[in-house]
Amino acid sequence: MSVQEEYKFSGRPVYQTFHNQDYYIYKFEIANKEKEVVSIKGNIGQLERNRTYIVHADQKQVHPKFGASYSVKAIYMDKPHGADETRAFLQEILSDRQANNLCDAYPDIIDRILQNKNVNLSKIKGVGKKTWEKIEKKIKENFIFFDIVNELDGMFDFKMIKKLFDQYHSKEMIFQKLSEDPYRCLCEISRIGFKRADELLLKAEEYFSSKGKKAPIKFYEEDLRYSEGRCKACIDYLLQKNEDDGSSRMKISSLKKSVAELIPECADYFQVSIEDDRMFFCYTDKDQEHYITRTRMAYMEAYIAKKIHIYLESRPILSRRWKEIDPEDYKVGDGFMRSKKQLSLLKTLKNNNIIILNGPAGTGKSATITEVIEVAKDLKLSVELMAPTGKAAKVQEEYTGLPASTIHRGLCYTKTGEVGKFEREFIDSDLLIIDEMSMTDIYLTYHIMKRLDVRKCKVIIVGDDAQLPSVGTGNILHDLLKSKDIPKITLDTVYRYDDNGIMKAATDMRKGKEFLPSDLQENDVFTLGDDNNYVFCQTSDDVLLAKTLCLYKALLEQGRDPEDIQVLTAYNGGKFGVDTLNRYFQWYANPWDENDDVIKYDNWYYHVGDFVMNIKNIYNPCDEDGHILINEMIANGDSGYITRIEKKDFWIDFNGRTYKMNQGALENMKLSYAITYHKSQGSSIQTPIIITPASHQYMLNSNLMYVGASRAKKKLYHIGAAEVVNRCVHKHSNWTRSTNFKYMFNCEEEFLEQLLNKFTLNEKVA
Repeated sequence: MSVQEEYKFSGRPVYQTFHNQDYYIYKFEIANKEKEVVSIKGNIGQLERNRTYIVHADQKQVHPKFGASYSVKAIYMDKPHGADETRAFLQEILSDRQANNLCDAYPDIIDRILQNKNVNLSKIKGVGKKTWEKIEKKIKENFIFFDIVNELDGMFDFKMIKKLFDQYHSKEMIFQKLSEDPYRCLCEISRIGFKRADELLLKAEEYFSSKGKKAPIKFYEEDLRYSEGRCKACIDYLLQKNEDDGSSRMKISSLKKSVAELIPECADYFQVSIEDDRMFFCYTDKDQEHYITRTRMAYMEAYIAKKIHIYLESRPILSRRWKEIDPEDYKVGDGFMRSKKQLSLLKTLKNNNIIILNGPAGTGKSATITEVIEVAKDLKLSVELMAPTGKAAKVQEEYTGLPASTIHRGLCYTKTGEVGKFEREFIDSDLLIIDEMSMTDIYLTYHIMKRLDVRKCKVIIVGDDAQLPSVGTGNILHDLLKSKDIPKITLDTVYRYDDNGIMKAATDMRKGKEFLPSDLQENDVFTLGDDNNYVFCQTSDDVLLAKTLCLYKALLEQGRDPEDIQVLTAYNGGKFGVDTLNRYFQWYANPWDENDDVIKYDNWYYHVGDFVMNIKNIYNPCDEDGHILINEMIANGDSGYITRIEKKDFWIDFNGRTYKMNQGALENMKLSYAITYHKSQGSSIQTPIIITPASHQYMLNSNLMYVGASRAKKKLYHIGAAEVVNRCVHKHSNWTRSTNFKYMFNCEEEFLEQLLNKFTLNEKVA
């Protein structure tokens, strides 16, 4: 195969013409005599208009009307020329104040640093020795990145190289690691998918081979396309994808078929590639299939099973205080009689070290847990509350009156660069209550179990088996509920079903029961409950968006806050998806004018007063003065309001605490006026609006709608078509996930111990 012609040129972006996620198209002025304006396109991110870029492209097309366009292989900023470019560059990597002070004192500051010339710090305002060392390191690192990208002829972009540099710290080590294990470098460290990495590496090998001895790196000893390393990387990718889809193991026959489809040239290496210490194999008599799991995942599953076995087989923790519990003393609550099942929880907890409390919305789980906590307080027992998300922890705090934390925060998770770890060694409270267990995956469950003190800490696992399974790997709650060994209390009496419209709608959705009249006409309104707190509006897709906007505006005019009237929908994209709805609701909830402060990220404009959600854990954030808060985090799912914007910095209030962030943090933020049903799980909303358009029928099912309806605290508005709802309540979420845990849990403890000892220390989880 011949190597494609390569184009290399420099210039500046004129304006952006198209954008979809990471894919951009720009009009670009080439720095030549003609100042030719062309189009450049590809996964190139946002470009600064006042900066000069060097472009490596491998395809050129000429359109008779629109002119020349290039497919970008790599693009990176050129070294700045002149005072304005220097100042703009420094503002990218330093604060505005630092950049301005450096430029004022030394207009040639970048050249001075790169040439190791002396700099008199007394001339630079506000910069001491330690700050200078950090600035010097930042600037040198940035230009090392440019040199590496350039030496690799643009085959790998700036973002990839920066992540590799963070890991390996030198050009020489990056080249060495790319040669030894190129797929790990790109997939695990640079965080790009196998397919994209495979495409890049095959293209790079072909290009470097054409350069002969002048090539900066060479992959493996054999041809990359037919290599064992490529086969192993593909297997890792497929097993990771399987875990991302919720299953911890995969049929070997299915894996082999997928490898043959993706990289047929490497099919002969399949058997030798799976014969690796990183793989665990098992055979099940039930379906007579051989399965494969990554050893790290199998170890966590075996450990969880073993720890629960120890809990079940240990004598009950019966300190003098636990012995004092008499369930009969707690028959009467605040004006009502507790059910037998609620009372049996105290008795079961007294005689067992680990139990499950399961029940849908409206059955009294919160009241039951509150009562257990009151009993623990009476006995002077310590209680700790955890939940998988920030929203779920906040709800725990609201109904118990005690502090609650996310599992990450409760286990003191810290992160430096790409490396994270749980700092807490033991959970030694008398009672640990884990809420929303259906959302908790194998990874988090393992880290909880690893730190439990079996001699002291009793555990209550709280969940709702009608809610959606975890986003991560596994189905722990459902697997435990199927076991006959673990004690469990299932609350099934829904209180106020007959007079509370929200409870009736949510319960009927969960049970797959049609509850909306089939003869509703367009604009008909149907209510449930003595106080009409469930309101359904019959609406076709043609006017659903307009009607939702009108209702949202009316609720705002009544004085409701955006956090109290979130709109829930099934999809992120599309006409009725989160992204579309947020653009509309942002204007209604937080109107702005051209003089307002604004900060932009990825085609979204954020203003002071916007309601946003954090969608990824943020570790070691800065307080409002910019000081780093070591060992603190902002949890995935936390929502708050932007309170201030200054150039490329903004301040946001999460739950009464203000944090300072830079523009890049918006990568992990989304407007939160509308969210998906999945993102709402674990939260509590005063007056949500759920929409069920006909175009969402493929995704909608009873469990999804039940999750949405059961978020409501005071009133629930539901906009959609009755025939769609009545049809979709008969569909249920697929909880089938192929895991080793449910089989390991039924194994003898001795076998599990032997299994754990087989795993090498390198594969055990830190």
